[in-house]
Amino acid sequence: MRIYLKPLSLLLILSLFNLTGCVGTTPYRMNNFFITDSINKLEQTKIAVLPFENLTANKQAGLSVTDEFNLQLGKLGKFDLVERIRIDELFKEQDLPKDRIDEATAVKIGKMLGAQAVVLGVITKYKSREQEEQIAQSQQSTTIPVIIENKSCSKKEDKEEGDWLSALLVTGMIITIVGGIVYISFLQPSAEVGISVRMIDVETGQQLWQARDTFKGNRPSIKSLVTTKEERKRLRKDIDFLSRLLCQELAETLK
Repeated sequence: MRIYLKPLSLLLILSLFNLTGCVGTTPYRMNNFFITDSINKLEQTKIAVLPFENLTANKQAGLSVTDEFNLQLGKLGKFDLVERIRIDELFKEQDLPKDRIDEATAVKIGKMLGAQAVVLGVITKYKSREQEEQIAQSQQSTTIPVIIENKSCSKKEDKEEGDWLSALLVTGMIITIVGGIVYISFLQPSAEVGISVRMIDVETGQQLWQARDTFKGNRPSIKSLVTTKEERKRLRKDIDFLSRLLCQELAETLK
């Protein structure tokens, strides 16, 4: 059996170029959201971002992500945000739990704060690169060796087998290189953040907007959202930086 290497090599090399960024990667575009026309009446009115529910093992994620989203929402210049300190004081005065807030309670809190709408959020993922590395190490599997049986054959068969083995060796090397690039681009341990947010009208209880997504710092389309090489490295290593980018993209859907 003879293997023609050129078409296969061309396909793998093109894949390699694509994975290494030689072919431009389209920046990620968020589409997992909806927004109602009713939200337009809230422009320049008071909006309160309530403490996000934290479903992760990281105890600091709730405060960190809530503050970051509040900041990114404020940067839009679309709403008049209730100060975080006022919200914290109200929670203390009313002895309200921050770990979970239902919509009915959120509406009551919004009215107490004089807000026309409240933002509720849930943090679904908040994994640092170190946590991902620990998971990857625990899931490593043992490599199974491949044994090629040696047998006597004629010169013609020997030549064909030699051609076949040479082609297999070169192909294997290319696949190994491509596999390494795939690992670096997609499977290498990286920070990961998942957030779901929604805005509720305090007067009507109507859900005006909802958006959710999960960002992993090693995804090429996510890395394309930043401009410098240093920032692309930070997305994989710095969970706060990745969280900032996700909060920014979530807030941008309100435009």
